[in-house]
Amino acid sequence: MRTKVISREEFYAFQPKEMRDHLRVDDDYDNDLINAYYLAAIDTAEKETNRLLTPSVVDAYVATYREKIYLPYGEVSAIVEVSATNTSDEVEIITGYKFNEIDESISLNESLYRNHTDFVIRYECGYAIGSLPSAIKQGVFMATASMYNVREDVTYGVQAFKVPITSRRLFNLHRIPSGG
Repeated sequence: MRTKVISREEFYAFQPKEMRDHLRVDDDYDNDLINAYYLAAIDTAEKETNRLLTPSVVDAYVATYREKIYLPYGEVSAIVEVSATNTSDEVEIITGYKFNEIDESISLNESLYRNHTDFVIRYECGYAIGSLPSAIKQGVFMATASMYNVREDVTYGVQAFKVPITSRRLFNLHRIPSGG
């Protein structure tokens, strides 16, 4: 399966001042740097959880018929359209499908679509504004703080210790396993 994010809302789960407070930064001097780390932390959270953290529209492409297609990225709120190429090489809108809200999959009617190809499922997914789980939000805070406080890959003259609760651990609480 291939996917393409068609559109997405900007990610602002919290205000810049809230992030500066977490970092214990009193002035606006490092705002651009903090924002860059914040955006990198968002990317990290999305990769770790296999989710999109903001309301998004995605196209999922499957080359050949499958009885069941698991939609990636989680929090699927609506199926916008399902289409496929029929045996006459025409793109056809598919209506004979069922959406399972529990496992976020689409089941296609085999007798109708077995010989179709190039399936495209356009759907809406991602967390609604204000509904981001607190563990992911805290993980983004922690990842941003780690990048801000340790700006290089290697630090000299400092003894490093593993922190018991890391951003990765918080992100894993909401991780979708690869492949559905």
